[in-house]
Amino acid sequence: MAKRKRNARRASAPRKPKETKRPLGVSIISILGFVGALVLIAIGIALLVFAELGEALLMSMFPFFGVILKIAIGVVGGIMILLGVLTLVISYGLWKMKKWAWIIGMVLLGIGVLRDLGSLVVSPLSSTVGIAVNAIILYYLWTNRELFK
Repeated sequence: MAKRKRNARRASAPRKPKETKRPLGVSIISILGFVGALVLIAIGIALLVFAELGEALLMSMFPFFGVILKIAIGVVGGIMILLGVLTLVISYGLWKMKKWAWIIGMVLLGIGVLRDLGSLVVSPLSSTVGIAVNAIILYYLWTNRELFK
């Protein structure tokens, strides 16, 4: 009788949905995203600190534009921190194989390709490398799109 009750409990317990195994390429993309996000956040914080602590230096070097430079450096630092946090969130979503992260990643990679296409004239080598890297990641994520849920 005890065996029957145990078996009945096992049969009625809700089953966890099977987790999708994360491909190695998605793991690599996510880890590089985490590292890149941490670098962006660190640079953003460094710029904010420099804008605050380097105010006297900026004023001595550029008397007319010191305040404008301080504000500009602070804004760029803030933007870098925001981009770093966004990259961190997207990388986490890719790591967890989330569909929303796949969609946002595809859109941002597409924007990256367009940005690099636009800057081919100014810096052909880095733009070509950027286009190639973004296109490879785009293709890889596209071919694995059914794994993201």
